[in-house]
Amino acid sequence: MHKSTRVVSLDFSGTLVTEDYLEYFWKEVIPKAYSIKEGISLKEAKSKVFEEYGKVSKDDINWYLPNYWLNKLGINNSLSELVAQSLVALRFYEDALSFIEKVKNKYTLIVASGVSSSLMLPALSTLKFKFYRVYSSTDMFFVGKPPSFYNFILEDLKILPSQIIHVGDDKLNDVENPMKVGIRSYLIDRKNNVDFYSLLRLLK
Repeated sequence: MHKSTRVVSLDFSGTLVTEDYLEYFWKEVIPKAYSIKEGISLKEAKSKVFEEYGKVSKDDINWYLPNYWLNKLGINNSLSELVAQSLVALRFYEDALSFIEKVKNKYTLIVASGVSSSLMLPALSTLKFKFYRVYSSTDMFFVGKPPSFYNFILEDLKILPSQIIHVGDDKLNDVENPMKVGIRSYLIDRKNNVDFYSLLRLLK
């Protein structure tokens, strides 16, 4: 690892936490709230909600905004209430937790994700460890994590690209895009045994 590295940036879903948490929020909690509001079965509610999801392109920022969907579906529950219900499905990867514990005193740790902070912050607050910064490209109305998102992080932290490494599980958003602004990146691919334990060996 480059000796100038000061900051380690971590993706959220699929990297720090399993995808179960977001899946549960979008596919169980939202439909359940809708079923109660409409007085219909959960099965009917899921069919309707998923149909509405399908009407919005993943290239549209609204697709990623929880409050957009609450408004569109006429759900009156507070977002914080629904997020709290989703925390039952929250699972952190053990290799990620081990990594944080071993490097937290050596590097500044941040989170850089495409997930709304309204979903990330309650999940991260369950940890004893507090990240230095949590950046959400969705909050900034970026679809995905384009190079401009990483440029913003560099400017906000007042660091050079050589002083940070980004870690994530998406080839485009976590590897190719940060590399376009000079940030070194590390692709997590647990199916092929490329995980945080592997990264720890590189950091030594």
